[in-house]
Amino acid sequence: MIYYTYQEVLLHNNENSCWILVDRNIYDVTEFLDIHPGSKKAILKYACQNVKQSYKYHSKAGRDLWKNYLIGKLLKKEIGYILNVF
Repeated sequence: MIYYTYQEVLLHNNENSCWILVDRNIYDVTEFLDIHPGSKKAILKYACQNVKQSYKYHSKAGRDLWKNYLIGKLLKKEIGYILNVF
C-alpha cells in the first residue's frame, strides 16, 4: 500500500488528475470523470475531499467500482486534515 501526505493529495484537484478520499482511502478517479453518470462536475467539486457521505449514497455495485480506483491511503498522522470535510 502506498501512503500519501495530505499535501500530495491536494495536488490532484482538476480534470487532469483528480483524487478523492473516503476516510483514509485515496482514489484516483481521473479516468472515471468522463464516464461518471452524474457528470464530471459532480466529482470535480469534491476533488481532494473526504466524500464519505457520497460513498454511502452509492449502491453496492457503485461502491464496488470504487475499488478499481484505490491507489493508497492518507498517512494516519494526517487524518485531522479530512475530519468533518464533506
